[in-house]
Amino acid sequence: MRKLSIIFLPIFIILCLCSSCITTSNTRADERVAVATIHRLNIAIRLSPTNAGLYSQRAMAYYLLENYELAIADLNQAILLDPQNLEYRKNRGNLNFNLDDFTLAIQDYQYILEHDADDTNSNYGIALAYYNLSEYEKALNHLKFLITLNSTLEVSWILRVHLAIGSTYYELGDYREAINNFSMVIEIDNVKFEAYFGRGMSYLETGDFDAAIADLTTAININNMSDRAYYGRGLIYRGMKEYNSALNDLSISIQLNNGNGEYYYVRALLYIELKYFNEALNDLDNAIGLVKNNANYYSRRGLVYYELAEQLVEKDEKLKYLEYLELAESDIDMATMLRR
Repeated sequence: MRKLSIIFLPIFIILCLCSSCITTSNTRADERVAVATIHRLNIAIRLSPTNAGLYSQRAMAYYLLENYELAIADLNQAILLDPQNLEYRKNRGNLNFNLDDFTLAIQDYQYILEHDADDTNSNYGIALAYYNLSEYEKALNHLKFLITLNSTLEVSWILRVHLAIGSTYYELGDYREAINNFSMVIEIDNVKFEAYFGRGMSYLETGDFDAAIADLTTAININNMSDRAYYGRGLIYRGMKEYNSALNDLSISIQLNNGNGEYYYVRALLYIELKYFNEALNDLDNAIGLVKNNANYYSRRGLVYYELAEQLVEKDEKLKYLEYLELAESDIDMATMLRR
C-alpha cells in the first residue's frame, strides 16, 4: 500500500491582533504592522503584566513573523495566567499542530474536549494529529463523532471531514470505505482535487485501473502542477504496461518535484523493465542522493550494476566489468546492513 499524502485544509489559528481578528487563512499582515504591534504590546504588557489577553495577541504577531518559539512562549504565559481559557489552549494546540508537534497539540485538544466535547476545531485537530502519528483508529473515532454533528456543520466542514475520513480509511486499507467518502465529497464539490486524487489512488489499490486513470486525469485537469497526481497515474500506467504513458507521467512528476526519492526509484524500476540500465542507474543515484537509508534503493542499484557488468562481458571491457561487480557487491552489502 502507498502512503496517500493527502494535504488537508489547514488548521486555522485564530488570535486577536489589536482590534481586528486575523486568521492564517488570509494573507499575512504586513511585517511592519506585526513589528509595530509587538512594540505596542510590549509597552502594554509592561504596564499590565498579568493581562493574559495581551500575551495571546502578541503570540499572533510573533506567529505572523514566523517567530514560533516566542509565539509558543507567549501562549504558555497566557495559559499560566488564565488556565481555564479554552481559546488560548486551542490556539496553542493549533500552533503546535502547524509546527508538526502533534503530541503536544493532542494534549491541548484533549483538555478542550474534556470541557467541550462538541468543539469542532479540537475534534478535527486531534483527529488529524492522530492521523499524522499513524494512529488511524483514534483519528477515525473523532472524525466519525464530527459526522454526528452534521446538522450543525457548515458545508466546508462536511467536505473536509469526509476527505479526512476517506484518507484515514485508505491508510487502514479499507479502500471501499475510502472511495465512498471521497465520492461524498465529489457529490458536493466536483472540482475538489484531493477527493479525485484520493479516490483515484483508492481505485488503484482495488485494481480498478480504468476508474483510477479517470479520477487522476480529472485531478490533473483541476491542478496540472500536482506531482502526486502525475506520479499516481504513472504508477497505474506502469501496472497496465503502458510504458510510454507511464514514463511520461513519472518524468513530469520529477520535473514538478525533483526532491522526492521515490519518484526516481519508481522511474528506475520502469527503466529496468525496459532494459534501459544506464538511465535506471542515473535515477537510482538520484534516489540514493535524496534518501540515503533506503535498502531497496541500494539493492536495486546493485542489481543494475550486475546487469551493466554482464553487458561489458560481451564488449571485453574487463576493468570496467570488475569495477561494476565491486560496486554491485558494495550496494548489496549496504542493503543487507540497512535491513538488519
